[in-house]
Amino acid sequence: MNDYDLDEEVVEKIPYDQVPITRGNFVAEKSTYYQTKEQKPRWFNGLVALLLLINLTLGIVIVNLFIELKKPTEVYNMDISIENAAASDVSNAVTKAKFSAVCVNAGNSSVSTVNEFYHLSSRGSGVIIDIDKEAGDAYILTCYHVVSSSSTNLPYDKVYILPYGSSYPIEAEIVNYIYKNDICLLKVENSNYIKASLANAATIGDSASIIEGQTAVTIGNALNAGLSATTGVISVPRIIISVSSNSEMRVMKIDTPINSGNSGGGLFDINGNLIGIVNAKMMSSEVDNVAYAIPINFAYSIANSIKHYGSSISPKMATVGLGLTITGNATVDENGALIQKIAVNSVSGSAIAAGFKVGDVLISFTYNGKTVKVKSLYDITDNAYNMFIGDNVTFVIDRGGEQKTLTVIITNVS
Repeated sequence: MNDYDLDEEVVEKIPYDQVPITRGNFVAEKSTYYQTKEQKPRWFNGLVALLLLINLTLGIVIVNLFIELKKPTEVYNMDISIENAAASDVSNAVTKAKFSAVCVNAGNSSVSTVNEFYHLSSRGSGVIIDIDKEAGDAYILTCYHVVSSSSTNLPYDKVYILPYGSSYPIEAEIVNYIYKNDICLLKVENSNYIKASLANAATIGDSASIIEGQTAVTIGNALNAGLSATTGVISVPRIIISVSSNSEMRVMKIDTPINSGNSGGGLFDINGNLIGIVNAKMMSSEVDNVAYAIPINFAYSIANSIKHYGSSISPKMATVGLGLTITGNATVDENGALIQKIAVNSVSGSAIAAGFKVGDVLISFTYNGKTVKVKSLYDITDNAYNMFIGDNVTFVIDRGGEQKTLTVIITNVS
């Protein structure tokens, strides 16, 4: 999906008036009015002119004062939460999620106004995943193709974000990105506009737990017209698509309406929790509402890797020395999410020292205080970017009907 070529000719303009205004009666009434109105004395006209002059002077003073004080310094904090999915609806989900949504536009020129922002070369969306309102700092997750040129595949010189409810474009820095996975992390530092904005960080959901038919809400810069929401459902929780002649990507398939400018924006569940990053749609006259999003478990892991390594090197994926395969029949959990049985079919490196054997079945693993139930092969790769050299990863396995605990030390990333 290309988010930087918006063909304005295909946008149907809405007329100012659906039914034309008839001017005839108005003109006639106006003539009668001027013929019958009472003549005002000269002093009255002078008083009106004086009042108009005073109002004009006050207006100029107020405008100048606004210009001097337009950079905000007061920190604005807001906390919105939804506790129970059954008691919530799409409106509540959007109300919670919209404060993490931003427009993300990029180009080769600096901008200072909203009008200039919306005329940049590339137009897309993003989600705030971490924020420090006191410091005016924020991290924004988006798609790499949103901030890069379609002709060169290189980043644009300038990237700006526009948070929900804001009238001031904020320049952002590209921390780093992974081209093949279409993920990019942006950073804003010491911004008075962030301090005084309505912006909040998104609540990170669990894309491994989503099921078919679950509500899927997007918030993004559709058609480069500012932030807006659309809703649909999860069509397929996990699917592999071809994004080029030699590249494939695992995504979630959704029927939520997606338009140019939505790329990089958030996909949220009914509780307003972030479950994906919108990145593509199928374009065809025979296709209706087939779109895709990168699972947040994978995208967020990459974002943490980028934060860890910074701009010095590309994000790295940890290796634990386990070859894995699907074995037996799949089951479903209490919520209807698919559970595959994942077994070890080869052991190397740190996994040998940890005591793994071929045939061990993975139940769960814990690292840095986070415990992940193993429901698919992707649970390992979704977290591998978030593991670093020296980290301990503790696995709970089933070996011949007996549960064991084995700990692997991360010694290699690639």
